[in-house]
Amino acid sequence: MLSRIGACEWSGTRRTRECLQRETRAYSRPGEILAFLDSDDYWFPNKLENQVALHEREPDRDNVLIYSSYYCEQNGKWTLAPHDFLRKGEALSEYLFVRQGDNHVSNWLGNRTLFEKFLSSTELRRHQDWDMLLRMESGGVRFVHCATPAGVRMVDLKSDRLSTAPVREMRSLFLWRNTGRMTARSVVLWEALLLGMDRKMPPYLPRRFYFFHRQLHQIGYYLRSPCLTWGERADLVWDNITARVRVKISKCFGQRPALPPKAQDDGLKNYE
Repeated sequence: MLSRIGACEWSGTRRTRECLQRETRAYSRPGEILAFLDSDDYWFPNKLENQVALHEREPDRDNVLIYSSYYCEQNGKWTLAPHDFLRKGEALSEYLFVRQGDNHVSNWLGNRTLFEKFLSSTELRRHQDWDMLLRMESGGVRFVHCATPAGVRMVDLKSDRLSTAPVREMRSLFLWRNTGRMTARSVVLWEALLLGMDRKMPPYLPRRFYFFHRQLHQIGYYLRSPCLTWGERADLVWDNITARVRVKISKCFGQRPALPPKAQDDGLKNYE
């Protein structure tokens, strides 16, 4: 089975990462099926076997992306992600943004022809994965979820990482490129995020209240949006709040101790 798969480690996750580095390295590998791996993440030994089994059941394999659940490791704890999977008939933008879903690149598997058709954008320095996924959805690609956890994603929230830096220009460019591929509710949510980045916090407000202050202003934007009916505004507020609560609950009560380094070396296989 492994002879058919090109497994590519994706390094350079900080600010120097180029968006085409992944394709350059991956497409030079042999194999009709591609799978990607961030340089600081791990796969479980049965990751490829489980995903390929799902992939081979699909009649149109050139238009299917397999994505798996995984564990997020942060502060010595593992949390299972995503908290929910893409529902049948659900728009991808609703799942990713309104319902706080997840579809991480280290857990993708698909035919080489699929990734060659939907290359990363040369314009975006961030959110390339979401951009690829939305273009795939517009191109008729199906997303098949594998419930068996595929591996471990190492979460690093340091401010010098491109993936965690809240750069407004990158988010604006992503929204401009993908407005036509997103639902109206998703667009309104992103507009509220961008406006929140421009808002200055009151000097008298303690830092621990910044998150709630921004959330209240975002909800206010949802309720004032002329792009939505009153029913859609209320649904957006409810769906987004309940999704955030579910994520918080899963992080608080769904954690387990991370495997120690020795157990990771023995029990996890990092394909190169």
